[in-house]
Amino acid sequence: DPRSKTNKKPYSASTVNHRRTAILHLYTTIDGPDAPNPVRGIKKFREPDPPPKGYSYAAIRKILVAVTGAKTRARLAVMAYTALPPAQIMRIAPEHVDWRARKVWVQGRRKGQGTTSRLYPLTPEGLKAFRALAAAQAWGRYSTSSARRDFRKACKAVGTTIGTPYDLRHSFAGETYQVSDERAAMEFLDHRDPRTTRRYIQGKVPIHIQ
Repeated sequence: DPRSKTNKKPYSASTVNHRRTAILHLYTTIDGPDAPNPVRGIKKFREPDPPPKGYSYAAIRKILVAVTGAKTRARLAVMAYTALPPAQIMRIAPEHVDWRARKVWVQGRRKGQGTTSRLYPLTPEGLKAFRALAAAQAWGRYSTSSARRDFRKACKAVGTTIGTPYDLRHSFAGETYQVSDERAAMEFLDHRDPRTTRRYIQGKVPIHIQ
């Protein structure tokens, strides 16, 4: 057994699956998509479910207070209270927000198969976050790496788990699922496949059955 000589731990299921995919694509590139491919018959290993992500909103409020910089704080608040990803937030202009109707025009996502543009309903906290965005003049493009750095610093400052701004989408999805249902979470996240949404709400239980 080679492992007994090197004392290496067995590869994780995800590592094996990544390498399987790479070899599968290599054969396809060299021989063409219709040629026999010995990797096709090898099933993927079952990977363990990832741990739930996200923060409680009590923790999020503390994190946001600890973020230095009004613009970054406002952008992160929009993520926290709308679940909109950075790419869509950057494309929102002041005229896209209907303050009276409590809605915002959001351009469709370009990721994957893409989604259609739509009017997105805002919760009271979501509307408040957009007001902070307007007050800070934080519209338009920004550095996601800088926002990530500031977010992680704030997490450390308040003594909570150090994650990423994208975990705020998980937080919103989990909260929506708990007070409503999976369909509502899927609509807010702008997902086409419910299996994707289920990764966001993993570990959450609706309040009415708790």
